[in-house]
Amino acid sequence: MLILLVGLATILLGGTVLAQPREPASQVHCESTGKGEDSIQLERLCLARIGGVATRLGADLRLKLENGTTKTFTDERQACEQQNPAKCLEYRLAAYYSIPKLFVIEQLAYESSRVMVVNGRSGSITRMDVHPHLAPSGKRLVMAAAIEAWDVEKEIAVYSVQKEKTELEWSYKAQDYEMWRFVAWDGDDRIKLEVELWTVGSNGKPRLAAQPAELRRTNAGWSLNKNVKP
Repeated sequence: MLILLVGLATILLGGTVLAQPREPASQVHCESTGKGEDSIQLERLCLARIGGVATRLGADLRLKLENGTTKTFTDERQACEQQNPAKCLEYRLAAYYSIPKLFVIEQLAYESSRVMVVNGRSGSITRMDVHPHLAPSGKRLVMAAAIEAWDVEKEIAVYSVQKEKTELEWSYKAQDYEMWRFVAWDGDDRIKLEVELWTVGSNGKPRLAAQPAELRRTNAGWSLNKNVKP
């Protein structure tokens, strides 16, 4: 499902409609509808909605930066066709946030994937394990990972969105089995989460269970609570 928040403006003057320059949607996300779309189809939908700030030319994904330069990510298609796992890499636009000017790029490897957040002003790159979620103010990003197929650097991370770069503000690395899922931002200082972990059941035996959790920003910094009462 492609989620679009689009602002449209038209000025009427003396009975004449004046066409306004097209502005990118404030948030554009490419998400599968479950109808079998591949990453190329999903990216094509995104590119059609963001006003030309990103384009695809063959193997090249090109991002137009505010400083007038272009940042290019090139697929290693030949390595993928030859099933070379060490060099097979593809890049797909996954989301665009026009207010903080951030591109979210999927880096697809042979049997894994990562995410890169590219600053649309400077071109600086912040690498993440999974897709981030933008705070209502646009000043922070959060990611929460639930990946068993390969190791992740952090289960949870909060990033501060600066003008020229995105900086890590807080992170959490689980010591035991924990699968984390982002639920929602509640304002700018509370993040609703869900975690699946091993607990002791009513019969005294260990079991996997999912439970609500939260991350709150306090005067002392971010505080994680793994067991929030409904």
